[in-house]
Amino acid sequence: MKSKKFLRMFVGILFIVWLGSSAFPWWTINRSGSGFEAPSGLTATINLENYVVQGAGYFLDSYANTLLFMKKLELGGESSLKEADTSLLLDVALKNMEQANKTYLELKRLADITPYNVSAIDGLMKFDYENFRTVYDIEDKSFDRARAFLGKGDIRAIYGAMVYDTETILKLLLRVKAQLLAGTFPSTWDVWKLDRAYSDTARFGQYVSRIFDALDGDGNI
Repeated sequence: MKSKKFLRMFVGILFIVWLGSSAFPWWTINRSGSGFEAPSGLTATINLENYVVQGAGYFLDSYANTLLFMKKLELGGESSLKEADTSLLLDVALKNMEQANKTYLELKRLADITPYNVSAIDGLMKFDYENFRTVYDIEDKSFDRARAFLGKGDIRAIYGAMVYDTETILKLLLRVKAQLLAGTFPSTWDVWKLDRAYSDTARFGQYVSRIFDALDGDGNI
């Protein structure tokens, strides 16, 4: 039974790693850049959506390394603290989350000075979120959070939420890192909160992406 549990965990980790390395353009607040007019003075290859994709990549890479770190603790227990790659996994997670936070800060800064696409905002405000919830059988506070922002057409608040979330995750990563540096096994409660923060943010980002993907010119699913 325990071996099956480990196998499922390992497969899940490989899936997250794959997302982080090759498929991230579709999973975290993607297509939200379509809610803005083309930024003046920027080329077609340098725009809001580029920052969205870059931020998603850093976020998912950080999450993948954190899951691998958790796997090391799960399988190795106290002895895993003596292995150099245990700390390295957390260092890589920290580095990528720092980059994600910087990317989302720049995304928010650029969005604040970029006019909204009026038709896109109108579509978001008219979108049938309740039908979307029913069709996909969603019961999740992360969806409610996304809906609260997008239902008002406030895409900038989505970016602000990603800045806040990545800052929160950074603080949790640093807390766990401090415990490693002190030579103590990380608090299971702190690691649980870290995983929960990643999971909540990942689902929030996915709901935003799915809503933009579902939204057409008529606001239909």
